[in-house]
Amino acid sequence: MTSSGIFYHIDTKGIEQLIPGLLDKVHLNDLLKEADAKSQSPLFLAFYSFLVGLLFSVWMAFGALMIGYILGIWFRSLLTGPLKGYVHRIISQESTSILFTALILIYWGYHEQLLPLGIGLGMFVAFRILLILDKGSKKNTIPNKNDRILHFVLHWYALREGLSSSRIDEMQEKILHYYNSSASKKKQNHRS
Repeated sequence: MTSSGIFYHIDTKGIEQLIPGLLDKVHLNDLLKEADAKSQSPLFLAFYSFLVGLLFSVWMAFGALMIGYILGIWFRSLLTGPLKGYVHRIISQESTSILFTALILIYWGYHEQLLPLGIGLGMFVAFRILLILDKGSKKNTIPNKNDRILHFVLHWYALREGLSSSRIDEMQEKILHYYNSSASKKKQNHRS
């Protein structure tokens, strides 16, 4: 389990078996921080979209919430790497969400609009509860989305560092075997 409360089913020995030499080139803490941020970024982006939509109307806020979550999932897999991981870490920080929420709620309080203020405050509480439940539900024995995200981050860094994964080597061997066997079958069929 990481300091942010996310549980992964792989340990340092498993990482070394999966991608030998990666932990010599990239610190484990950096890998886990990026995986943690990617895991939580769709929820945070959906919440930020909701707050921005709330500036216009309550209905637009709920539409923005759905669109923000979908874009958050796409955004998570699109951005990988040190600088892009930094963007995920900023988006996924609790202090950023609290500051952003405070600014939007202060805006509605200043304009004495109690409905958006109440809905925004209610969504903030629901969002915090959802984050706690999302982190707590990861303590099962079956690998989950967080494990897939960590594997994605590990493989991306392995490719960046010029390292090879045991799974990628197996896939490459299978592809070459299939290619060679199908090419030899085509030659035999072509000769007859």
